[in-house]
Amino acid sequence: MAFVSVESDPIPGAGRANYTVGRLQRDVFGRSAAAVTFANRNLAGVNQGSASADTNLLFGKTFNFTGQVVKSWGLFSQGTEAFYVRPF
Repeated sequence: MAFVSVESDPIPGAGRANYTVGRLQRDVFGRSAAAVTFANRNLAGVNQGSASADTNLLFGKTFNFTGQVVKSWGLFSQGTEAFYVRPF
């Protein structure tokens, strides 16, 4: 597990910004892993960031599965979801 939250003054006069990032990863089924990640910036009361879940599953010596799904928020209301899937 990793978590960090810091403040800065990126734009003079716009106020302080708070950046928060966290990740929780867990080993599953021996050599596989699953995780969730969160990132956010709050500047002048406006939140912008994303949350995601990802996995890398190994099934024996020859087959694995990698996948990720992400949701973002902030300035845009469309196109804020994405996914990636790769069986191998």
